[in-house]
Amino acid sequence: MVDAIREKLEAAEARAAFHGEARRRLVRMKKSGRGIPAREVFAYLEKRARGGDIDSSVLSNHGRTSSQPQPALPASRQRS
Repeated sequence: MVDAIREKLEAAEARAAFHGEARRRLVRMKKSGRGIPAREVFAYLEKRARGGDIDSSVLSNHGRTSSQPQPALPASRQRS
């Protein structure tokens, strides 16, 4: 029983650390204006999931600064 509680606590702590790091990175990305548009990330992940070879053209110009804001998710993937 104690081991099960310890495992749950460790999992919760790891999850909290993961979310904390994600929040810090999001703040840094918003301040710098640098990031990869979501549509490029989804294209990359979909190609990887299909077992396709990944080349540098899939994520072009990563780290670029865009003058136009990019949507967080494509409309087809946004939650209502």
